[in-house]
Amino acid sequence: MAIRTRFAPSPTGFIHVGNLRSAVFTYLIAKKEKGTFILRIEDTDQERFVEGAVDAIYYTLNTCGLLWDEGPDKGGDFGPYIQSERMDNYKKYALELVEKKEAYKCFCTEERLASVKEKGYAKYDGLCSRLTDEEVKQKELEGTPYVIRQKTPDTGATSFTCKVFGTITIDNKEIEDQIILKTDEYPTYNFANVIDDHLMNITHVVRGNEYLTSTPKYTLLYKALGWEEPTYVHLPLVVKEGGKKLSKREGDAYFADFVQKGFLPEAIVNYIALLGWSPEDNEEIFTLEELTSRFTMDRINKSPATFDVKKLAWVNSHYIKKLSIEDLKEICMPHLVEHDIVQDKSEDWINSLITVFKDRMSFGEEIIDLYNEFLEIEFKLDDEGTEFLNQEGVNETLTVFRNLLTDVEDFKAENIKPLIKQTGKEAGSKGKMLYMPLRIATTASMHGPDLPQVLSLLGKETVLERLNLLIK
Repeated sequence: MAIRTRFAPSPTGFIHVGNLRSAVFTYLIAKKEKGTFILRIEDTDQERFVEGAVDAIYYTLNTCGLLWDEGPDKGGDFGPYIQSERMDNYKKYALELVEKKEAYKCFCTEERLASVKEKGYAKYDGLCSRLTDEEVKQKELEGTPYVIRQKTPDTGATSFTCKVFGTITIDNKEIEDQIILKTDEYPTYNFANVIDDHLMNITHVVRGNEYLTSTPKYTLLYKALGWEEPTYVHLPLVVKEGGKKLSKREGDAYFADFVQKGFLPEAIVNYIALLGWSPEDNEEIFTLEELTSRFTMDRINKSPATFDVKKLAWVNSHYIKKLSIEDLKEICMPHLVEHDIVQDKSEDWINSLITVFKDRMSFGEEIIDLYNEFLEIEFKLDDEGTEFLNQEGVNETLTVFRNLLTDVEDFKAENIKPLIKQTGKEAGSKGKMLYMPLRIATTASMHGPDLPQVLSLLGKETVLERLNLLIK
């Protein structure tokens, strides 16, 4: 059977790292076997709908290269691909379950449900499951609002098998009679999933392992409807450092935020694929095509995966190094403009700035920290730098260099570089005692990028001013 997977996000906000990791794994499982990757929008939670969230879903998947074969915009043989356009299906099957006595109409008010909780019940007490047919008809004639609840067994246990976690068994007494159809006839998340997955011929359901304990509800629904269950693939949790779960409400790790900071979508996908999965040779840098080729479900881990921003930055740095200066400039410019760094600067100066820091950058926004560290106008030596410049012969080296720079008309790196060597000859200094004094006296740092390029960016006036300040 050809593999069919679906990524089914709810348009209740922007794509979170956990959501995106599910999309990546869902895509890889399908494409590894030349299967079909489907996008389905699950918009049945109308109260939490966020304007623009659907467009954000499209943008994220497209930007990451996770191109779907069937979906709301592309169509397909199993549409519609938006749940709110499939409403007739949910009511039909909910009523079928009622007919089979596998579900029942529940007329309990919010006040009664609250009182059940106050009495210490861990779940709904099943009161309406004991109503007679006549009592149900009477309440319907009176216009009493109702939901439809799945009826679960009181005894025994329900088991299912996951490709990652193996066989899971839950006592039926732990399973609540969940609501499957609400008073407004909208389905609940769990019920709509089962109906749509079956009608769309989904073969593999991929989701986080927080759904492990609720999956028996799915199993019972499939059994009640006489349908074959899909293959379940539950992914390990993605947690923050310290083991705390990533939280949408706390704004942790949204894809759009990382892109805004200058992380590349392909690097984000690369890193996210390593959250809960690893190749046999422990290689870490992959294109999406390479991931598709190397991916196997048996390499998915059970243990929680820690989302480490530093590791993401390390992965991203590999992609940064492969960019052209023009492409990298496009990523850096919003940050440079925001911090008023490129105001009145020439195109050559901006290109030089990007070139100088390219190999040191992990993401676009980091160019601001690098600029502040090596090119910030405020110039102040630390104790170590001051002590180094007080050594014998340093003052003469600085003087020679200052004098040579004074005569330079076109203050570019290629014109500055030979003067460093000439300074060494005239001052009789070399190695550390040549390069270190020049760097400290012009940048206030003992280490940094290529010195001629940095001096060119600082400009002749600033460099001579700093040398004159320190020459005794």
